This record gives sequence, C-alpha cells and structure tokens, in this order.
Amino acid sequence: MSSPDLPRLNVTSLSQYVRYNNCDRYLRFRLRPNEERKLRQRWSITIQPLTPLLREAGLDFEQTVETAVENLGEEVVRLGNAAPLSDTLAWLHVARAPVVLLQAPLEARLGNYQVNGIADLIRLWRDESGGLHLFVADIKSSVKEKMEHRLQVALYVQILKEMVAAEDLSFASINGRIIHAGDPEFLET
Repeated sequence: MSSPDLPRLNVTSLSQYVRYNNCDRYLRFRLRPNEERKLRQRWSITIQPLTPLLREAGLDFEQTVETAVENLGEEVVRLGNAAPLSDTLAWLHVARAPVVLLQAPLEARLGNYQVNGIADLIRLWRDESGGLHLFVADIKSSVKEKMEHRLQVALYVQILKEMVAAEDLSFASINGRIIHAGDPEFLET
C-alpha cells in the first residue's frame, strides 16, 4: 500500500498548514524534514510543544468520548499510535457486527503523495446484505469545529476510500464528523 518513492504527508500536518493560513514554509518543512532539522541545528532553534494544559485537556476529552462509546455496548478496539496499518486493514475484512476502532492508523496514496494519519475513531459494520459501512470521527476538545478539523475528517474519509479499494473491498456508506466539546450530542451519527 505504501509507495516509498512518493513524498509523505501526515493528515495533521496538512490541517496545520491550513491553520497557519496556507503557510508554504510550514508545508515545505513537512515535506522536507531534513531541511527543517538542519535549519534548527544551525540556528539552535527548538520547537515549542503544545502546552501541557492544552494537551491534557485534549486527552481528557478524548477519554470522555472513548468511555461514552464503550458504554454504548459495542465492541471497542484500542489500536493505539504504535499499531501497524495491517490491524486497520484486517478489521475492514473481518468486521460484521458494529466495532469501534480507536486510534486507527490509516495510509493511502492521494494524488502524488503518500498520506497517513491516526483516526481517533472509526466505527465499521456490515448490514444484512454484507455492505460495509464506515464512520470516521476526529475528537477535538475545542468548543467549535474549525476548518482544519473538517479537513482532517475529509482526508480520513478519502484515505479510507482508497484503503477499501486497494483491499478489493467496497463500501455501502462512508461518513465522517468532528466530535467536539461544544457538541452535547457528540455520539449521534
């Protein structure tokens, strides 16, 4: 599935590019990490990490959503950031009853780029006729969804479409949404 000759991009990097008002320099450094590393070394620059409070708030909200999903009674599988892409692919083949994948790795060729990411939540199931249904969500602790959040979900949907096609599968439906803290009914699909 991976094309080593293509430039690699991460879904989060693309959404940050939009967040930073289409900053060409930011995108260039995402496409050429060695160039960025050399500049940081040359000028003794360090990257400012996300503040611990914001990171903690985001993780807390993700945990709240994950707990709410688990309380619905469907099978929940925590793949995690270190899970191989093959785990997600396997679930595309074997899922029958509704199953929710948390932190599912995704990767596909989109245009002239190899694009990857970690989807916060993917719900998949098959209907009575065997049609595969996919629902992907990105979990954000912000009270409003933003353009870069929408871009992330759209990219996850497109990557999933490509992954399904590459596995010689088809899907009956595919939807996506942002689950954010300002949405009181965040689990309705």
